[in-house]
Amino acid sequence: MEAEVVIARNVFHTEEMETKKFEEDLSENLAVIYLSSEFAEKNGFTEDQVLRVTASERAVNLRVKISDDAGKPTIPNCIYSSFLTDFNSFKKLKVYLEVTELPPTRAEEIINLL
Repeated sequence: MEAEVVIARNVFHTEEMETKKFEEDLSENLAVIYLSSEFAEKNGFTEDQVLRVTASERAVNLRVKISDDAGKPTIPNCIYSSFLTDFNSFKKLKVYLEVTELPPTRAEEIINLL
C-alpha cells in the first residue's frame, strides 16, 4: 500500500548518545515506523510487525510502533530515513509499505550499501 511518511526528530537521539547505549539500542529504537492506531487498523498492521518501506529503489525493514501522536506514518530522522530520502523529500516522502517476515534492517547493512 502507498502512504505518505513524515520524517521527524526523536528524543531517543539525545538520551541514548548521552548514556552511551546508542549502538546497542539503535535498531530497537530507530528502525521503527510510527503508525496511528486508526491507520494501522485500517491497513491491517499490528504493533511489532515488520514492514518493508520502499521509496524509489531503496528499501528498509522497520518495526511498527503504534502511537496516536504520529498522525501520519512517521519515521525518526536517522540513518534509516536518510537512506530513503533525497534532497527534495527529506521531510516527507511517498513510500510503499508491505509486511515482511524479515527482521528490521541493521544500520550496518545500510552503511555497507553506501
